[in-house]
Amino acid sequence: MEPLLEKKIVEGLKKRELSSFEEFIKAYQRDIYNIALRFLNNEQDALDVTQEIFIKVLKKIDSFQGNSKLSTWLYRITINTCKDYIKKHYKHNNIYIDKGIDGEEGEIFYQLPSEQGEPSLVLEDKLKKEVLYKSIEILEPDYKEVIILRYINQLSYGEIGEILNIPEGTVKSRLYRGRLNLAKLLKERELL
Repeated sequence: MEPLLEKKIVEGLKKRELSSFEEFIKAYQRDIYNIALRFLNNEQDALDVTQEIFIKVLKKIDSFQGNSKLSTWLYRITINTCKDYIKKHYKHNNIYIDKGIDGEEGEIFYQLPSEQGEPSLVLEDKLKKEVLYKSIEILEPDYKEVIILRYINQLSYGEIGEILNIPEGTVKSRLYRGRLNLAKLLKERELL
């Protein structure tokens, strides 16, 4: 979002203008929902959390100082809200993968399946996509966050660092370890 438009929206939100809130929702609803969906892996929970986030933003907008981009502030709220939701509603379903993995270096290259094509291939691709997202879901939270923000929301290392309040080097380190863990999970499920 352009800085001037962002500033205008923030000013409007602080004045409680309905048009600014509608514009804000229009600009960020899809991104927030997608982050929540990847964290929670449940459409209804993601919708509930998305609504909760927009309510929180309205309540907290006066505390936004503009020291970072609005999206950075919003994504930080989103991740924290998702973590709180998981703690509250998924207490007994948390699965963690050990950090220490001996594996190959490098990126994971995995093409997300297309929604078009021959029906049997579309079904196979859909199943692969579900396995990929379920594999991301069971990553340790520190790795899961950076994987989602980098590869699903396509944010830069710097933006991720701002959102999570960690140095850029830590972002890169977590991405590296997260990719190794994800590669191991995908190999186990014969997707790599």
